Amino acid sequence: MRKRTGEFIVVAMMVAAVGGCTIDGSPSAAPSSSAGPASTVQCAYPDAADPFAKIPTAAPPGVPEDQRIAALKQIGELKAGAAKKRSAPKPDSSAAAEGEVVWTIATNRGVIGATLIRHNAACNVNAVVSLTQNRYFDNTECHRLALAQTLRVLQCGDPTATGVGGPGWSSPDEPPKGLEPGSTPESVVYRRGTIAVANANSTYTGVKNSGGSQFFIAIADSPLPAQYAVIGQVSNEGLKVLDTISSGGVIAETAGGVDGKPKLPVTLSTVTVGF
Repeated sequence: MRKRTGEFIVVAMMVAAVGGCTIDGSPSAAPSSSAGPASTVQCAYPDAADPFAKIPTAAPPGVPEDQRIAALKQIGELKAGAAKKRSAPKPDSSAAAEGEVVWTIATNRGVIGATLIRHNAACNVNAVVSLTQNRYFDNTECHRLALAQTLRVLQCGDPTATGVGGPGWSSPDEPPKGLEPGSTPESVVYRRGTIAVANANSTYTGVKNSGGSQFFIAIADSPLPAQYAVIGQVSNEGLKVLDTISSGGVIAETAGGVDGKPKLPVTLSTVTVGF
């Protein structure tokens, strides 16, 4: 589930999900966290480039003629999104390695209760807790709903609602542990209710450690590359809210009509943590 590193058509031409959130089959990169004392790990959160720094003013030359209108629409959306971008302080580099955190996502569609589980991905849980405490997620939209047969997820965490936004820094790779193998050698199954961090990792471009604020929640079992840090699990009551959202369908951005913004707009009113 990659987050966008640019736009759909335009992004592919500029820089390229779960997230324009495309999905590829590339294997995950090695983690860039190191063990500290028994109860903590040391995490690196390097600065991230501003994805809005080079928005084109016109459709790039390589865009086919029949896609130029869509490309111009995407450019407009990026410009609008740039006005809503946010930054957040970097998390503490020392992260608790064990324990659970109550994570409550209050939306206009209902409350999605969840538990963040540190030992699955200590650095990424630390990042999400820090973002939550800094109110980064409050009053933001979930920008993507995917309802394909093999990919059913809701993606949130980007204040710009473009799929390219982030807090100004990135979080380290922490490949998932203990997930069942998927149908291909590179994939694992992210079970219904799993919360994971989207990234733009790619073995083709060498991008790694590209997580940030964007996260996705599996509405149904979804096989994906083993490169997305699993940070928690949604409660049974929270899953009912997700089912309501998915039942509304999507404003399709793909030919298959199964991937785009949710038809029932989803706003994260407040997101809080409890210890």
